[in-house]
Parts: sequence; C-alpha cells; structure tokens
Amino acid sequence: LGQGSDAPGLADLQLDTWLLRYILGGPEMPLPGVATRETQRQESTCQLWEPEGINTCVTAPAGCIALALVFLRTNCEAVASRVAIPQNLFHLEQLRPDFALLRIVAKSLILWDQIEPTNEWVDRQTPAFLSKLSTSGADIDWLLVTQTKANLAAGACLALGLRFAGSSNEAVKELLIARLLGFRDAVRSDAHVALMASKPTPDDVDAITLETCQSTIALALGMVMAGTGDLAALRTLRSLRKKTSLDTGYGVHMATHMAIGWVCLGGGRYTFDQEPLSIAALLMASFPRFPMGLVDNRCHLQAFRHLYALAARHRCIEAVEVGSKEPVHVHVALQTRKDDGQLEAPETLLFPRLLLASSEVASIRVNSEGFWPVTIKRAEPGTAAARWMKAVEDTRRLY
Repeated sequence: LGQGSDAPGLADLQLDTWLLRYILGGPEMPLPGVATRETQRQESTCQLWEPEGINTCVTAPAGCIALALVFLRTNCEAVASRVAIPQNLFHLEQLRPDFALLRIVAKSLILWDQIEPTNEWVDRQTPAFLSKLSTSGADIDWLLVTQTKANLAAGACLALGLRFAGSSNEAVKELLIARLLGFRDAVRSDAHVALMASKPTPDDVDAITLETCQSTIALALGMVMAGTGDLAALRTLRSLRKKTSLDTGYGVHMATHMAIGWVCLGGGRYTFDQEPLSIAALLMASFPRFPMGLVDNRCHLQAFRHLYALAARHRCIEAVEVGSKEPVHVHVALQTRKDDGQLEAPETLLFPRLLLASSEVASIRVNSEGFWPVTIKRAEPGTAAARWMKAVEDTRRLY
C-alpha cells in the first residue's frame, strides 16, 4: 500500500506490469517465479465464451483499484500516464465509460499532490477534444461521448472526496454541491439507446449514468464533510430523495443514505482520517459500482461498504470547566502547521468541534472571558507543554 515498485521483496514480481496488463489488455503472462508448463487453454465456460487474451471487462476495475493503491501518493508520472484517458475518439471507443471513471480516480490517487480543489482542475480531467466535437460529424457515438464526460467529472469529484476526506474544506464542499446539483437536475433521456448514440444532442444522458455519477459525488461530499453535520450538505443530500421515482435503483438510495450518515458520523464526534489505509478503506466503501438490489453482490461485495469504519477517528475536542466538570463553550485561537512546516495565521474557533489531525496542530490558546488565557504549544517531548498537548490528544478534552 503506497510503496510503489520499491516495495521490499516485491520488486522482482513486476506488479505494475501485471496490473497494467489487466487494465489495458493483451495476452496472458506467465506467473513470475513459478515453474509453468504449457497447457491448453479452456476457451469456454458454462456461461460465456472468452476470446484469446485477458478479458478486460472483468479484470480492468480490479486492476485500476490495485494499481492506485500500490502507487498511492507516490506521484509517479510514469505509471499515471499509462492509465490516462485516451486523447482521440478512436481510442476512446475502446474504453468503457464506467472504466473511464475508475481510471481518473486511479490516476488522481497516484498523483496525490496534483489534486486541486477547483473547477478548473475538474474540467482539465476531461480531454479537450471531447468539447470540440462538431455536431455535424458523422460516425460519432454521441452516447459514448456524453457518458464518458459525465463519468470523468464524477471520477474527479470522487478523487477530491478522497483527497480531502474529513477536512470540511469549504472550497471542495461548494464545488461538490454544485456538481451534485447539476447531475440531480439533469434531464434523464428516455430515448432508445441507438437513437441517443446517433443523435447529436450532447445534453442527453441515460438515467443509469446520471444516477451512478450522482451517487458517486454524493459519497464524495459525505467524505469531505464527515462528522460536521453541515446544514448545506445535509439539505443537498436530502433533496436527492425528493427526485427519486419508482424506477430509481436500490443503489441510489443506498449511496444517498450512506452520504447522509457520513455527514453525521458518530453524532458529530467522528470524522475520516487521511492515512493510506483509511484512503483504501474509503475507496472500497465508495466503489462506484452500485447494486441493483438488496442481494446484488455480482460486481462489488456489499459488505465492503462498511469498511469506512476503519477510516473513522474520534476527532471531537470539547472544553470542560474544571470546577463543575461540565462541558462549556470556549473560544480558542488555533494555529496549524502547513505541509512544508510553516505556521499559518491563528484561527478563532468554538469548542466543542472537530479538530484536524493532531500532527497538524501547532498551538491552542483560550480566548474566552472568564477563563485563564492558557496556551498549549507543541514542544519537544518531555516538556510540560508537550504533556499538555498529549493529554488533549488522548482525552479529547481541554480542561
């Protein structure tokens, strides 16, 4: 997980080559380090006939997820370029639209530091040629084009959700809400698939694609605002239920209510962590292949939806009055530290509230009248200030 091709003891297995073969297709490769012998390949099974080579319709989703987890946060441009979206229509026709969503998620998780919480970054994930296609062009599968554009936008939003999980970032929240409302209010086309593919109307998208993208972005919004109980996010997610009909699939209801539960995670006391294992657990819980029914486990085991519990952390800090031992509302000045080690400007907050990871907190100063203006700083281990900060981290209480 996150070790890339330098994982100890695994360098000779060529994991990236194997996983890319499962994503892109090609002839099967012999198992590395295992003595093999030529055997006649069974061409058929009891259900379907498979051609020569790897069936990417079966292996590509798992290959994308595995490659993303192996190279998580490595910022490896060489591997990320291999799962990039095709830059011309000919190659795009060989890629399923739902696989484009997984590819953009895998690429973004590998290039972790290049994810930006802006609409411009989301728009850059869609190849430029898709926006320049002429409606008078012949032999263009317009259904494929619209489905791919929708899936790429949803995949970029899911990557944002994983990157800023539990951060309650306002910029990401506003972006995801705007995108979610766009998919919610989009017109579901009832035309025949063949007509949608030949008719040059870029705004027509089938209901299944829109519902899948809507559910994916709803889960991303729930990740970012996990445990905050944010009213704007909660209103947006609850509005999705009013847009449902008798034809709405079970997976849409499941994703919507999962997102609502994440926003109110642990009664507002828990949120999501951003450790590699937590990101992997959230990716499994929000895998963008939603079930058709209660017992549908064909493409994704529904038990994996509960893996989000592995990413939940108790991050709520409350202020307690020493005399009465009762929780009180206290204004504090919180100073955090950037990734490069520099200190940010102090921010006035009200306890109790969710706090960032303890490693990012530089100092906490009490600024409320009636309480002593105590300052707790992160200092060298063994000092009194370090013991105070350690007590706050362990007990989640500020006395």
